Amino acid sequence: MRRTSEPTLAPLLLAAAMAVTGCWQAQEVGAGTGGIDDFLPDYPTIEDTDSDGDTDTWPPFEDEHGGAYDPDTQLVWQDPALDDLLMWQEAMDYCDELVHAGYDDWRLPTVDELQTLLRGCEGAEDCGVDDPECLLSNCNDGPGCEGCEDWEGPTVDGCYTVASLEGWCERYWSRSPALPGLYRNWLVDFVQAKTLSDEIGYANGVRCIRAPD
Repeated sequence: MRRTSEPTLAPLLLAAAMAVTGCWQAQEVGAGTGGIDDFLPDYPTIEDTDSDGDTDTWPPFEDEHGGAYDPDTQLVWQDPALDDLLMWQEAMDYCDELVHAGYDDWRLPTVDELQTLLRGCEGAEDCGVDDPECLLSNCNDGPGCEGCEDWEGPTVDGCYTVASLEGWCERYWSRSPALPGLYRNWLVDFVQAKTLSDEIGYANGVRCIRAPD
């Protein structure tokens, strides 16, 4: 989600009122004092995003090794993700050529690596598609492969992913082919928490990955 940069009217009205009354004395900022905190927008907090009190989206990934480090999988994710949609070969080339935060060993993730980013939809991360064990088109018929309701995930914007990651809530390419065809690859849809395939000529989201040092 992007915040707008337009100012709210409340601080301007407060300043006008103080100018009229001559009340320019400094006040302690805090609840009930008329300080600036009373007029700040109610932006989401960690407590707002972790609505069910568990670890669906928190704790956040650590900012280490050039990106968002997941200590559970020991993988490092590009953060924020690419602010564009690419066709599959473009996505492969982009990650292979990426130099970010001093590292040049980025690559497009496998489908099972992408599945580790799913949150808030029971069983979705255990869908039967797995690289290299099961890449056939009928591998996504296991428990959890049906996904969940659109935009009902645990993050503020309803995405089924880790709340601390920045980037579009979108379908993201993996490097894993959807066999037996030559022109489809597996991807993960974080709007529906689904693992599915798409033709390589269509554009989808890209988030590169690397192993820590």
